[in-house]
Amino acid sequence: MVLPNRQIARSFFGFAVPGLLGGQSAGFVSRFTHSLAGAVLLVLLTLFAVVANAANLTWDNGAATGNWNTTDANFGGLWSNGNTAVFGGATGSTVTLTAPISATGVTFNVTGDILTGNTLTLTGTPAISTGGNAATINSILDGTAGVVVEGGGTV
Repeated sequence: MVLPNRQIARSFFGFAVPGLLGGQSAGFVSRFTHSLAGAVLLVLLTLFAVVANAANLTWDNGAATGNWNTTDANFGGLWSNGNTAVFGGATGSTVTLTAPISATGVTFNVTGDILTGNTLTLTGTPAISTGGNAATINSILDGTAGVVVEGGGTV
């Protein structure tokens, strides 16, 4: 059954939209979100925002726990899964994953850092960057896309 545009707009494909019922005029946001093009654009912008949120978070052991999780503020704030972890400060630091962690990459800017405990899941197109340094990962590495080790160091 083909519905006239007005009926589609008023029901938004079966969902009642109070601002459009009873002949009330719709504001810009209502008109925009009730068009198919607007809905597609919102989905694309949301996907872009999720991708754009990935960042390099630098380990500073600010909570002085040595733990990598989402509750200790050791990355200049709290760790948020899906970012790249950057380790640089003191040479030979041991960082313990006390919860499963997911990251798009890991960068070692000093020699001798050790990651241990729990599971590190590498997501997206993950890379472990060494910058010519040597690092150890004793945690379980998980993921589905493989991993690239770059920078001339050893892991």
